[in-house]
Amino acid sequence: MLILAEHDPSTSAAVLALLMLVSWRLGAWLARRSSSPADLTRFDDGALALFGLLLAFCFSGAASRFDGRKRLVLDESTAIGDFVGSASMLVDPERGQLVRELHTYVAQRIEFGRLRLHAPRLPDLQRETLATQNRLAALVAQAVRGGNTPTAHEPLIETLNAMTTAYENRLQGLRDHMPDAIVFILVVFALFSTFTMGRAPGGPQGWPALAYAGLVALVFGVILDLETPRRGYLQVSQQPMQDLAQNLPAP
Repeated sequence: MLILAEHDPSTSAAVLALLMLVSWRLGAWLARRSSSPADLTRFDDGALALFGLLLAFCFSGAASRFDGRKRLVLDESTAIGDFVGSASMLVDPERGQLVRELHTYVAQRIEFGRLRLHAPRLPDLQRETLATQNRLAALVAQAVRGGNTPTAHEPLIETLNAMTTAYENRLQGLRDHMPDAIVFILVVFALFSTFTMGRAPGGPQGWPALAYAGLVALVFGVILDLETPRRGYLQVSQQPMQDLAQNLPAP
């Protein structure tokens, strides 16, 4: 996944389709050179069936992780909103300082959602976000020590902890991908399937073979797109965080 994440899913899918066609041509070439035709065996049938199950399993897992990343964005926006509500119960100057820092923090989280997986800006943004978290924690500690609205102290601390936990969960969700071994096995099975079809008598030739390779590559590309939402066409919506930014109290 680390290698594939460096490229667009469409590029990886096109490379797989090309390799499948090469494998099919290799199988057809070996069949022509063989003195006896190679019929499909139960092993070949089982391998093709297993390949179909593997495709379905990978697609289901990728879609589930994609939905999980969308839920994490909603969870983080909810946690920040809860902290905003707790901070609003304080009186100035801590209230105004917290609201100003929260405007900065939400803007940083929106930018985080738009950046590509390996964007040069990402490490600096993460350091800036952690620095903002530290300033928010220092302001909460200042409000607690100074006795600013004591009834708000407990929910303020709880929502701050929930907000930082949601940050960590979202960061881990971004790193949650299909294991490399599964992607490798998927590619191997795809090549084996076209090789088997190419060497079998009466196997798909011409357009049917091209259509099969294209369909498998299309599914493979969608799987990669779901697994790397910062790289391809399918992007995790940042609408919950954008709605939160519009509803923040004025600093």
